[in-house]
Amino acid sequence: MKTKIVGISCRVRGVLCILAALMFILGATHLAQAQWTAGDTKNAWNGYNSAYLFSGPEGYEYHFASTIKGTTAVGFWAQAELIDMAVDAYVWAKTNDSSNLSSYESEVQDLCDGFEEQHGDDWSSDNYNDDLDVAIIAFTRAYGVTSTTKWLTDAENNFDTVWGRAQEGNGGICQNKALGCYENSSANWTFVIAGHLLTGASGNSAYATDASGVYTWALANLYQSSTGQIYDARNGVTGQYSYNYGYAIGAMSESGADAAMIGQVATYLFNDLTNYAGTTSGGYNILPNYGQGATDNDGGFNGIVMRWINTANAHGTIPSADLAAAKANITQAWSIREYSSGLPDYLMWDDWAAATPSSSSGAVYAWDCSSAMVGMLDGQGW
Repeated sequence: MKTKIVGISCRVRGVLCILAALMFILGATHLAQAQWTAGDTKNAWNGYNSAYLFSGPEGYEYHFASTIKGTTAVGFWAQAELIDMAVDAYVWAKTNDSSNLSSYESEVQDLCDGFEEQHGDDWSSDNYNDDLDVAIIAFTRAYGVTSTTKWLTDAENNFDTVWGRAQEGNGGICQNKALGCYENSSANWTFVIAGHLLTGASGNSAYATDASGVYTWALANLYQSSTGQIYDARNGVTGQYSYNYGYAIGAMSESGADAAMIGQVATYLFNDLTNYAGTTSGGYNILPNYGQGATDNDGGFNGIVMRWINTANAHGTIPSADLAAAKANITQAWSIREYSSGLPDYLMWDDWAAATPSSSSGAVYAWDCSSAMVGMLDGQGW
């Protein structure tokens, strides 16, 4: 990401705490907050693709554009996270749209091609190790979908880049040594996830061994064992940023942590942050609104939460109360989706306490709208 504040926060430029009431009268269609269906999820995915998926004039420069019907891709790390979203869609389709599974696989392949058309297969020019980590995760998962060995090779090579340049010597990973070593949650938990996924995909246990050492350090320095709070960085640097919790849950899940630890972190996430956007009609806290924008900003944080909660759920390590809170958040987002001229296009922005603006307003962006989209894809079976 282009805008990072070393020593304070790696990604968030400011969080507005929304203290407004949540009951918006959007018409009869929006009054009921029923669980979304598989058909709803497919409509939402098709609507998202229609709004943001771009291919160049030669037909191979695929990416999600930052704006509706735009051409410019989101930034490096958000682009990688959106490839991960396409992998989520493929996993969702295996159960819910299997007759069209090949189209989901093709989209993952095309997005990886487009990413490397823009960034190449050596990502070391990006000095932010957390950026590389999320791309490694996305390409490792993409390999599992497409069986394209290049995606796995590129993930392995770039993991080696991070491991070679990011170590601080105390067991932790630096976000960006060029700016001074800031050992933050984003760089460390994602490295752990990447290492375990790479071992699973390649069979090379060295990646998991590297990840295990960083995980031990992260538990000692980024996790408050008495409460479940996840620090933004070493030395108790706080920051109530939901994506830190998502990545931590993912790292704990991939590392085989017990349900009590993961549940403690998830419970803190849904019960104890200081900047919730409000509450749902069911009384659950709505995860924070981290702002909107066309640039590589913070709007996708809550989708990261949903992805790794789903992974932990697949491992049987998320308490039912926390899963219910996650589902309530996505149900809330679905209930205030956008409608244009009476026809649904199914976009859901990242402020789940306010109606999604019309796409014609120019205020609805791909990265922002990914949070709820990931939640629908990953939360279908919750």
